[in-house]
Amino acid sequence: TDQGNTQALETAQRLSDTIKSEAAFSSAARRYSRAPSAGRGGRLDWIPLSTLPPQLAGQILALQPGEVTAPITLAQTVGLFQ
Repeated sequence: TDQGNTQALETAQRLSDTIKSEAAFSSAARRYSRAPSAGRGGRLDWIPLSTLPPQLAGQILALQPGEVTAPITLAQTVGLFQ
């Protein structure tokens, strides 16, 4: 629903603005994520950069250690990456 999408974007933006540590990211992933990686605190195995959508790859490359991306919308999902 549009309301669900708006709420997801608002939550993702709030988390992006407030997460300042790996522990905080991990906690948020466990609480909010619907991805299979949620139980691992959002931790993913290494993925070749060339397999990521361009808008995601560009934001990840721009991150400094510990930084979190702005919310990224891919299809019907909203994601954050650290």
